[in-house]
Amino acid sequence: MSKINYSRDKMLKLLLSRMLKTSNDMVLIIDSRGIVTLVNQKAAKWLGRKKNELAGSRIEELINDIDEIVDALAGKRSLEKEIIVDKTHYLLKFEPIILGRKRNLGGILVCRDISVRKKMEEAYKELDAVLDTSSDSMYITDGEGKTLRINAACNRTTGLEKDVVVGLNVKDIVAKGLFNKSSTLEVLKTKSKVTILQNVTDRVVIVTGTPLFDEQGNIWRVVSSARDITELNRWKNQTEEERRLKDHYYSELVEMRVRQMTRGEGNFIARSAAMQQVVELAMRVARTDSTVLVRGESGVGKEVVTKFIHRNSTRKKSSFMKINCAAIPENLLESELFGYEPGAFTGALKKGKVGLIELANHGTLFLDEIGEMPLALQAKLLQVIQERTFYRVGGTKAIEVDIRIIAATNRDLEKLVVQKKFREDLFYRLNVIPITIPPLRERKDDIVPLLGCFLDKFNKKHQMDKKISNDAFSYLLRYRWPGNIRELENMVEQLVVITPADLIEPQHLPGYIHNLPNPLNKQDKVTVPGVVSLPEAIEEVEKQLFLSAYENCKNTYQTAKMLGVSQPTVVRKLKKYKQNIG
Repeated sequence: MSKINYSRDKMLKLLLSRMLKTSNDMVLIIDSRGIVTLVNQKAAKWLGRKKNELAGSRIEELINDIDEIVDALAGKRSLEKEIIVDKTHYLLKFEPIILGRKRNLGGILVCRDISVRKKMEEAYKELDAVLDTSSDSMYITDGEGKTLRINAACNRTTGLEKDVVVGLNVKDIVAKGLFNKSSTLEVLKTKSKVTILQNVTDRVVIVTGTPLFDEQGNIWRVVSSARDITELNRWKNQTEEERRLKDHYYSELVEMRVRQMTRGEGNFIARSAAMQQVVELAMRVARTDSTVLVRGESGVGKEVVTKFIHRNSTRKKSSFMKINCAAIPENLLESELFGYEPGAFTGALKKGKVGLIELANHGTLFLDEIGEMPLALQAKLLQVIQERTFYRVGGTKAIEVDIRIIAATNRDLEKLVVQKKFREDLFYRLNVIPITIPPLRERKDDIVPLLGCFLDKFNKKHQMDKKISNDAFSYLLRYRWPGNIRELENMVEQLVVITPADLIEPQHLPGYIHNLPNPLNKQDKVTVPGVVSLPEAIEEVEKQLFLSAYENCKNTYQTAKMLGVSQPTVVRKLKKYKQNIG
């Protein structure tokens, strides 16, 4: 009999040893006195000891904060407890081993790493918190339509309780009459993003359902977001005003920053997105010492941009010298740029002359209309750029200079290079940093502030108080301004001086502008194609109104004024209806 018991005990120990070896958890067997009798390799590794060293150790010597386990061992009861060791979460489970009449043989202590589970719980908790902060209702299902999660806004909007709907299929919820239709079911049916109007209890909401696909292309989740139209309309005016003010203040901030940095040089208006990009590029370029080529039509403000760069550069305290290469004859241009030695040519000053290049030392040299520079001088200019040295006319001594060169042109230099009228090597030396200023017709958002700027300027200059009517504004906005800002400035001064009345009306404008087609044709009609739902009809009318008004005004600010809405609203609506904004 004893042999049988011995064999049975041996078999049990063998089975227990195999079980410990294959377990993914850390397992310790302890006797009734709390002494470890058996331990698996994972537990030994966790405790940082060898298996044979652990046998015979007391459990409280191996694991801190283990008093509750010791009490459970003595009380012959189960226990489950979470502990943290080296920032890692573990779950301790103790089960006593009782034989016969409550005979205490010890117990099994299992330790499981639950850090991943804890992180998942934290992630889910964080996700719930994020979803609950959203003012939009969020409804998430699996690929079969089973409800997985709703947020607090969904509860407020629909009255649905999380504990009730989680686990239910959307089909059953629709069948109960809580929804009249479901974006989730439409998504599962079409396998694409869907937007619908949905009746939920006593509310109407706009719902957008979005499918999420797994690697096999099957729908894994459907995320539906809903917004109460009533609440949206209530906040609409306030939101629009905030956005309008934000855009307005941003534009004002950019203009104030530009005016401050240019210190009143020129009229640098940057209300349009195109000019704000020019300003941002010019600001970045100003911090470097690279050669710049400013391009653009006549009158767009190339010199203003050039001075802006100089005044914001490290050379701002040194000279800014300008020369117009098209305004000076070739024989004088060389001496103006490079200077000359005494007696260099007939009529030369006895003491010679210092050229603009030398005067610009440590500063900036602005070469306007660089495309008009003669080829012979282009070679000498190339030497200045490459070697930072030059010779005066009639001189034999090389003069070193430290200058930054900014050139400007309204001509197609690439075409001039092909025609051999401009040196290719000089073009590449000048075109290190190209800045292109768009014409006024491509940045109509700048016209209104420019008109206001010039109107103030010439009212002060001529001691008048002229204003421009809305109708006159409309004509001025439709004009293409081939002479750009220079033409606009001259026209405003002309209108201020010769208009007899204080209010400038369309009849006071030049004939070539006044004879433009009336920009505000009030005979245009907005129609709806057949009998459609009210939301579809409203959207169609809105679309036609915004597109028609913008087609007439060609400017988002005037369009906003015409329709009685904010300018940011016009921008968003035009983007919605896929109208390119010039």
